[in-house]
Amino acid sequence: MIRLSFKRLLNRKGSTLTFLIALTALFALIPFGLQQSRDTKLAVDHSITEYGRGTYDLLVRPGGSRTETEKQLGVVEDNYIGDSQGGISISEWEELKEMEGIEVAAPVASLGYFRGNQMSIELPRLPEPTRFTWQFFTSDGLTKYPISEPESLVYFEETETGSIQYIADPDLKQRSFGDRFMTVIMPPNYYLLVAIDIESEEQLTGIDFSAFHNADKPFWLSALKKNYGDPHIVKVLKRDGLTIPLFMKIKAETLDVELEDYLEAFNLQESEWLMSIPD
Repeated sequence: MIRLSFKRLLNRKGSTLTFLIALTALFALIPFGLQQSRDTKLAVDHSITEYGRGTYDLLVRPGGSRTETEKQLGVVEDNYIGDSQGGISISEWEELKEMEGIEVAAPVASLGYFRGNQMSIELPRLPEPTRFTWQFFTSDGLTKYPISEPESLVYFEETETGSIQYIADPDLKQRSFGDRFMTVIMPPNYYLLVAIDIESEEQLTGIDFSAFHNADKPFWLSALKKNYGDPHIVKVLKRDGLTIPLFMKIKAETLDVELEDYLEAFNLQESEWLMSIPD
């Protein structure tokens, strides 16, 4: 019987070889699959241990602090801790820290907003007369909203004297005048400034704030304190990768105009700047 079976296997070499390869691959992959399953379980256990909490994080605020968005959605809006109206006192915070079951009580106070650096954008010098029209927008992540009116200028050319010839409304809010550049000033931006307790924040987040105490003083700080009567200096930490949702939409239209016609109309020489004409 065994001899007959062996003989049949030899007669069906193709099927036998395929079956043996499949059987070998199956036995080889079983240990690999078990190891992968074990690694996945370890990764999940590690993530739960490192990031999971056995208890709930509670947000403690005074009565009447809920916003309309929170009332509609039933959740606290991301990155909105309040509007600086009301709050809990330091004594109430101390009481919270002593309550049974409280692991960390990390206070946060909204101090308001401070103004960030206002940047500028230089418009390009194109080979032909061009009308530039621009407008700034912000976004809530879903929809873009205009935060400025459309503004424009007409660029002609850069003359041999190095002067950039263009015409713009002198009352434009988002432009810096100059015969060597065409600069659009970005709208002012503001950053929320909050106060924290460093010790409790380290316990809650695991962030090391030691550099906050050991930071080198900038060279200009001494002169600043001297000129302003030695004011109290408050250190501010800026979050890494901080960005603001600011967008600029710009349109460039080629124009069939000649600089000489405008110079003649305003009675100007080629070496004179168009924007120097009186209102």
